[in-house]
Amino acid sequence: MRRLILGASGALMLLAGCGGGSNADNIGNFSPTPQAPDFRDISGTISGLEGSVTLAWDGDSRALTGTSFTITQAFEAGDSFDLSIADEPVSQRCTIDTATTFTSQEDDVTGVSISCITLNLLRISVENFFTGDPLAGVDVTALWSDGAESLSGSTDAEGLLTLEAPTFDGRIVVNADPDDFAEQSKVVINTTTAGGRVVRLLMLPVNLDTTFDADTGADLAVGGDVLVSIPPMALVDGAGNPYSGSVEAELTVVDPSVSVDVMPGDYLAREPGGATAPIQSYGAMSLTLIGSGGEALDLAPGQVADVNVPVAEAERGGAPDPTPLYYYDPLTGYWTEDGSATPTTLGSGLEVLTGQVSHFTTWNGDVAFDPVPVDGCVVDAFGAPVDNVRVKATGGSYLGSSQAVTDADGLFVLDVRPQSTVLVTAADGLQSSTVEVNTGAGGASIVDCLVASAGSSTVTLTWGENPSDLDTRLYGFSDVDQASDFEVNFTQRTVTVNDITIDLDVDDVTSFGPEVVTFPEFPFPGTYRYAVHLYSGTGSIQASPARVELNLRGQAQVFNPPGGQPTACWAVFDLQVDDVGNAVVVPLGTWEPEAYCTAGEFQRPGAVSGQSAAPSRGVPRALTSNPLVRAIENKYYGP
Repeated sequence: MRRLILGASGALMLLAGCGGGSNADNIGNFSPTPQAPDFRDISGTISGLEGSVTLAWDGDSRALTGTSFTITQAFEAGDSFDLSIADEPVSQRCTIDTATTFTSQEDDVTGVSISCITLNLLRISVENFFTGDPLAGVDVTALWSDGAESLSGSTDAEGLLTLEAPTFDGRIVVNADPDDFAEQSKVVINTTTAGGRVVRLLMLPVNLDTTFDADTGADLAVGGDVLVSIPPMALVDGAGNPYSGSVEAELTVVDPSVSVDVMPGDYLAREPGGATAPIQSYGAMSLTLIGSGGEALDLAPGQVADVNVPVAEAERGGAPDPTPLYYYDPLTGYWTEDGSATPTTLGSGLEVLTGQVSHFTTWNGDVAFDPVPVDGCVVDAFGAPVDNVRVKATGGSYLGSSQAVTDADGLFVLDVRPQSTVLVTAADGLQSSTVEVNTGAGGASIVDCLVASAGSSTVTLTWGENPSDLDTRLYGFSDVDQASDFEVNFTQRTVTVNDITIDLDVDDVTSFGPEVVTFPEFPFPGTYRYAVHLYSGTGSIQASPARVELNLRGQAQVFNPPGGQPTACWAVFDLQVDDVGNAVVVPLGTWEPEAYCTAGEFQRPGAVSGQSAAPSRGVPRALTSNPLVRAIENKYYGP
């Protein structure tokens, strides 16, 4: 008799029993070489696919294109697993038409049939803007024809909801108002061509959640500053009946300096005659009042409330006197002008727009402008025009945005503010590079078409007024050839590796951002490391508040600075990419010495101790806190 045991040292040991002959004989009859795994393949066909579809099984997945596929060494003989669709084009629903459950599968899985059909889909996600956490169970409504027609549903555990809308030329308004968050709304440009639209509802947590007695009224304050004064006995319910009793108030400051996407709507105002005009924001505020029975409350006819709308951090000292006030209509998706406000500085130093309102919703200090056009085109990786895709312009020198949809030739025209800087990019599940455009007095044309791909990825860095300059630091470490290692930063904004160009599209040096890095594809298997460096300005990355959003092939993930004592260098995440291009996100969330960001002085993945990265390195360059914003920062990022 003989048996194998694992010794305390981890060595394999052989013990001989009675009548078993010599140890040498026993050792000669034993082979410690383990049997090699017996792998099997998965293969099949795909019909109707436009783009790529991801097939998942047993914790693994593979992005598929074309009309047929073979995934080699997909599983071991004898494994049990289920096949499922993990991801699909934003405009399509894909299904597996053949068997999906396999038990103790010994042979290759062949004949898998995947079919995809194009539908007019709203791919909706609801998430906490600051953290990126998905919000489950949120009721969402999509409206059109000024609210006469609608669709609705609730988000799943991942904060996602897909609605199939009819095809028509017009606007669809998507609304959500979950507890503990400000109301949010986005406008979709719908067409007669079936397609997909990505709708991200980025929810701002309320800054004040309090109760008061309707009979006595209340002064609602944030950070010690009174922002809304509600008179006594001034409220009614939805039927117009006077309300008496307890009132729950949710007040939220909406500052588009952090991101223009936190503002409801699409920065379009509609006049009484029906004409529309783009607007730029100087700051906004949202207030919701709820009675003890859950009913919505508002001011009674003839009543007004005094408001102090905080001026957006990026526009302090720049609001016109007077500043027109606009309120948001969630039925139409338009802003409507109603009164004006006077720029005022409160005793605390907070700059506000002081005025009066006759009802409660989201109120915005805005100025309408006569737009100029920015035109361009969108193509795919092969140079073919891409139609029916949304293109977005974000104000770089003003707080506003606009959108358009490409025509059959991939062409678009965006209405933007004259004499300004705007950032233009493709959307709707397709990523492209971000182009910075100076509009001039008469508009501008983008010469080179935006190249859009569902396989592209972007990293976007935004922050507050201080520090004035945060910098992107991206390192690439190849598993194949160390000579391919690279760094992208403000001194080397474009790097081409293995015929793939990685761009730092925008480098902002005057607060807020954004800085955007675009990957059309990953040029090699290996590790891609992203960090943020505080280059200049007062304050810290942690208190800024800085925000990094990774959009990995259409899947967004948000990173916030960690707790603890901040340094000038925040290690954000690693992307680990395998031989077939699958990417895994590894959050880092650590404070590192400044040399980690500026000199690549951290250990190369897989390197021996003491070996540091050696990509190209950059060279230095030369360059009254808002108490409300500071209170928001402390609430969500820690003191």
